Amino acid sequence: MEAQEKPAPRERPAGRPRLTNKEQYAPTAPPRKMDEPRVKKAKLETPLDDSGLYKSDPAKFGRAGVMLAEADADLARREEKWLELKMRRKESRDSIGGQSD
Repeated sequence: MEAQEKPAPRERPAGRPRLTNKEQYAPTAPPRKMDEPRVKKAKLETPLDDSGLYKSDPAKFGRAGVMLAEADADLARREEKWLELKMRRKESRDSIGGQSD
């Protein structure tokens, strides 16, 4: 019997971004995960809009300010991650001749 030669493995073009399955099939619209910090921010901004809160309860005002900053940072991280994934998808499609968003 003759041994058949196995075809060489197909090489990925240099510089082509590789997406994980999770990234490839993630939703293309902004995920609902971003809604949570947006709702939290809205709830925290309401008491901070009260001009008398600082005078009546400075500790509550301070806690709300810290929590608002944390919600802002959380939302920014989630948005950045989503935008990065969207750009990687576009680069991946463009590198194989697909269409962009």
